[in-house]
Amino acid sequence: MTTEFIQKVIRIFFGVLAFLCCLNIMGLLTREAHQYVWVLASYILFALLLRNIWLTLFVWLTVFLYSFFKFKGGEVYLTNIFAGCVFFYLTKIAFEKRHIDWFINMILWVLVANLLYGILQVLNWDFIYTLSERSSLPFGSVVSPFGFMSNTSIMATFIALCIPLVASRKGHFATITALALMPMFWILHASSALIATSIVFLFVMYFKYTKKLFIITTLLFVLLGSIFFVSRVDKFGTERFSQWKLALYDAYRHPITGWGLDSFRSFNYSKGFVYGRQVASSADGKQQEAAVWDNPHNLIVSLQYEFGFLALFFLGGYIRQCIVWFRQSDKSRNVIALAGFIGCFLIVSIGHFPAFLARIMVFAVPCFALYEIVTKRS
Repeated sequence: MTTEFIQKVIRIFFGVLAFLCCLNIMGLLTREAHQYVWVLASYILFALLLRNIWLTLFVWLTVFLYSFFKFKGGEVYLTNIFAGCVFFYLTKIAFEKRHIDWFINMILWVLVANLLYGILQVLNWDFIYTLSERSSLPFGSVVSPFGFMSNTSIMATFIALCIPLVASRKGHFATITALALMPMFWILHASSALIATSIVFLFVMYFKYTKKLFIITTLLFVLLGSIFFVSRVDKFGTERFSQWKLALYDAYRHPITGWGLDSFRSFNYSKGFVYGRQVASSADGKQQEAAVWDNPHNLIVSLQYEFGFLALFFLGGYIRQCIVWFRQSDKSRNVIALAGFIGCFLIVSIGHFPAFLARIMVFAVPCFALYEIVTKRS
């Protein structure tokens, strides 16, 4: 969409909204109805400024679903998605290619701060958190070094996202530093993060070094990865599978609209149940042994369950667009870094939920926007 077309649409929208006083919604007070329409209209219009068709469509879908489910439940989703869009937009107007190195360095300094505080935690000098997650190592059990992330899995996810940013820097020292971070997944017992990191690290290696070295590194990773899983350092989270199966079973009862925003953990007018602690009951009373959280720990399941299949279609369209942009780019180190970051984020999201965490999204959203800038698609 051209800038001129977007400006014309906004002008027309403003003209139509001038007639807001004539609108009423059955079941709502007049003042309440006007407030909803005004706020949601601002979301719809702001989404036009993002210059990313897939993100714009996703925002519009979010607004539609909030309205479809009678404005009840999902306010936190609506607010967080809009806040993310604001960060995305601000990044695209405030940053240029020459600023990307600075931002990546800022993220890496956050990593350093977390690692240093993790050392204090292992030494029992944690004076902030009262959590007692522990890691079992050959020489005994130690306090899990989750740094300022306040959770072992989240810390592992953060490190995984940082590794392509580190490995893509100039020189062999950056590569060695990235490799030196990988034992953290053994300490943190993080299988999903290890898998994601291995894939994106090899992705960086493919573009940074010779084909021969890439093949050697791939074989080495396969060997070490096999040892990691055979030795059962971390039991892969198979308890998630039963939850995903049950959630998808219920999701396909409402394939188009899903169950509504923030409905997985909540009630709304069409969803009068929540999953139990040990034996989970589905929408039709079907019972099944399933691990239960307030989030399915899988972005695909979350989107299908709460947003419907259109959200998955938009995600697929966005991934395809990112690939097209990458192919058309100059394959510079920042292109590689941010492409690896996005790839790692999506892979980790299959087993965790970084998209639902402000401490991750506060730098992840700018990275997604910077990818468009660095590939000359701002």
